[in-house]
Amino acid sequence: MRLTFHHLPPVENPSPDDIRERLPLVHAAPDEFVILDETDDRFMQATALADGRMRVEHREDDTIYEVEEPVPLALCEALFLSYLLGRDDWRTLTRWQVSESWTHVKAHKVQERQAREAAGLPEPSPDQTEEPPSNVSCLGVVLATLIVALLLGLVVTFLS
Repeated sequence: MRLTFHHLPPVENPSPDDIRERLPLVHAAPDEFVILDETDDRFMQATALADGRMRVEHREDDTIYEVEEPVPLALCEALFLSYLLGRDDWRTLTRWQVSESWTHVKAHKVQERQAREAAGLPEPSPDQTEEPPSNVSCLGVVLATLIVALLLGLVVTFLS
């Protein structure tokens, strides 16, 4: 595993003491974050909030989950220690929900796929990395969707 920070050097193969020592540093700096990577598809991350609580997320395969409510530092530490040690109790120490931002990314991907299919474009190759949508790509999807809707409207009008 690897412990990565926004402004601090990363820690390879972190120990429980690394978690205990470094999470308070993240907690003390609002908008600082820490990521405990197991793999590219599996990690836990936390962001310090201005009110002193921590927003915690974890990713499993292709879904990102977040805590329902930001948590105090002590609970964040317990979640990270459990995750680091390979235990499953982090799953029940707090309530998790699918991340709202991840839901938007997934919805964007569905719209993009539908627009590609309507335009007769091929699926992207599996080796392409999936990035969250940028404003430009969202605009492109919206425009493509509008064009397809216009064309379908013309075809229906023509056939009537």
